[in-house]
Amino acid sequence: MHSSTQHPAETQEVVAQVLGLPRHAVTVQSLRMGGGFGGKEVQANPYASVAALGAYLTKRPVRVRLNRSQDITLTASAIPFYGRISVAFEADGKIKALDASLYSVRVGVRICLHPFWLGLCFISTMPILSQS
Repeated sequence: MHSSTQHPAETQEVVAQVLGLPRHAVTVQSLRMGGGFGGKEVQANPYASVAALGAYLTKRPVRVRLNRSQDITLTASAIPFYGRISVAFEADGKIKALDASLYSVRVGVRICLHPFWLGLCFISTMPILSQS
């Protein structure tokens, strides 16, 4: 099957479970994708499953296509968060202490990736600090 996903292996696993097939019986192809920022990490799997189930039952190709508004509403995963970082430095410029807090708000249906995204947001601040 073809799927707009950033994680073909997970889509393969989900579709195989939906169809009751072994994982090796499902092949997922995804065109090169960029700039998704995690928006198609797992959120596209339900639509891939619907298409796969329809094709499996009818023995015909099935396409699930969302219009742009539906796509953004149903698969976008940008999670707003607030972060506060305080850093104390030694006289030679080395970091002496770091206090960082990240708070996520309005997670909604994206709770499955909530801890991952907060961790990723925190890690993404480290290169800034390492330049100090």
